[in-house]
Amino acid sequence: MKLALFALGISTLSLAQNYIVRPLEVGETISDILYNDNYSPLYGENEWVEKVLKLNRLSESQARKLEKGTLLIVPGLPKAKDRISIRQSSISRSGLLSNRISDHQEVNVGFELYSSDLDVDDSTVSSNENYGVSLSYTDKNKRKWNQYSYNPQLKLSILGHGANQSTLNSVATYDPTFKLSAKAILRQNTSRWTFGPLATFEQASRATKSADELTVRRDNAFYAGAFVAREFKIKDLMELTAKLNLQRSIVESNSKNLGSLDALRNEFVLGTRLTSHTSLEIFTQYETYENSSIDNRFTSGASLTYLIK
Repeated sequence: MKLALFALGISTLSLAQNYIVRPLEVGETISDILYNDNYSPLYGENEWVEKVLKLNRLSESQARKLEKGTLLIVPGLPKAKDRISIRQSSISRSGLLSNRISDHQEVNVGFELYSSDLDVDDSTVSSNENYGVSLSYTDKNKRKWNQYSYNPQLKLSILGHGANQSTLNSVATYDPTFKLSAKAILRQNTSRWTFGPLATFEQASRATKSADELTVRRDNAFYAGAFVAREFKIKDLMELTAKLNLQRSIVESNSKNLGSLDALRNEFVLGTRLTSHTSLEIFTQYETYENSSIDNRFTSGASLTYLIK
């Protein structure tokens, strides 16, 4: 009873000063509360997570050990003194095309442009006119696995290719590349690190050598691996995300009964948000092959992503 009166007294005082008192639920963290109530940005110097820690006189290690029912004082959002946020409710915001966007999902369309060099024995095949479009879906609902929160993501990409150039002989233009990837994005408490498993199915063309001439092979390959990413803030200028993907082909087939690729793929991505709806990424990818006439492939490019739903 005393606890209830104490909480009521704090709640009344806090609301009067544009603060909210929130009890923790089972498995809930400070970042979960702020994320579900649409606070942004969460991480960085003097951002929302740090403000709540200071307001409640908590260290990061203490915040990780909070139990169910712990009362936390949370600053109210500007111009939202009486804001009420219901867990997993369908709060929405405006999208790029003036549609309504649920806070519990994201649908993005992306456009990319890149070039690649493929080493085949003593020859190099250059493909400088590659372009593509992608559609991705991220489930933003609150999901928990032990001490981690996680969000699944699916992405479909279709890539077109221009003319190839070679130091040996001409190579036919590649057919379009199709990719379907899936990953689970895991984060622990208020950490700026994210990581998780990553899987990709890909149908793609590559140059190969047959009877001392360059031809084109078509491969269906399933890749499995993982990714790790970290968010950075450069003072008050911008926020960056650095990401490393590592995958290996584990199931393969091709149209000419050629040797398997046995591919190992490393990709580094550096991205930043330009506006609330647009993001820019630059990327490099290095792929090596073990059981084929192909040695390696180096790819670099950029992509622009729009939040549409």
